Amino acid sequence: MNNPAAVILLKRISLWLLCLFIFLFPLFFLTTTTDPFILPKQIFLVVSASILLLLWSVVSVLEKKLILSSNPFNLPVGIFAVAVLLSSLLSRNMYDSLSLAIPVLASTVMFFIIANTARSKKDFIFVMGSLVLGGAVSAIISILYYFKVYFLPIPAIQSQYFSTFGSPVQSVLYLLPLALLCIIMLAKDIKAKRLKNQYDSIFNAIIA
Repeated sequence: MNNPAAVILLKRISLWLLCLFIFLFPLFFLTTTTDPFILPKQIFLVVSASILLLLWSVVSVLEKKLILSSNPFNLPVGIFAVAVLLSSLLSRNMYDSLSLAIPVLASTVMFFIIANTARSKKDFIFVMGSLVLGGAVSAIISILYYFKVYFLPIPAIQSQYFSTFGSPVQSVLYLLPLALLCIIMLAKDIKAKRLKNQYDSIFNAIIA
């Protein structure tokens, strides 16, 4: 039965959980695993994608329809996911291949969840804010540790070159595209404000 209040609530919960995942992803690590950085992030990705997919499915059942946002990346990402799944199933060592393919498939699921959760401009800004904030906190931690400010009470990570990604190179690979994205968005925002000011000036000159 269609319940608009429940649908709205579940959509808001999905958005909040999505933003929480995006914020925590660059910061998440565990010192209790053989790989403290990559493996915990993969597990975190798979669990988060599963929870958000479940919520998305419940919303679709309540609305009695499945809505997919149309964008040019849907088909390529979908084909890529199918190719990864088929290659894993047809591999001689299927179980090992599937274990490697699961994080990739979870990433594709997360792509569709993001595309269909952040539908409005406000939601998109909220998601982007979480992405930038998570990256900024990770960068701040790396900078503080570089200057030997070991504020986290974990003896295993008391190193000048500690990074929440495992190495400075991996941090740069994550933070550099994020920085470029922020610069592009800021430049567009400044350009839009300048155009608005120009239009306002022209309008005021006409009516003066």
